[in-house]
Amino acid sequence: MKEIYYDKTFPVQLQISNNKEIALDEKNLRITYGTCINTHRTRSIHPKDYESETDFYDAIATEWFNAWKLTHIHP
Repeated sequence: MKEIYYDKTFPVQLQISNNKEIALDEKNLRITYGTCINTHRTRSIHPKDYESETDFYDAIATEWFNAWKLTHIHP
């Protein structure tokens, strides 16, 4: 993330999903069909839009938390 911020060329976009571990159980090598997986992609976060590295990280954390709430609390 530090390099992305200082390079200021590429944006960051997060994707968060729930229930993946139910649909594909890697420990037991089992697949469960019919499992609903809720996925949310955030807006692009451009490092050039932020005055400081901390502001950039805070924006990423805020987007991550909002996406997590959308997929895990209100699916």
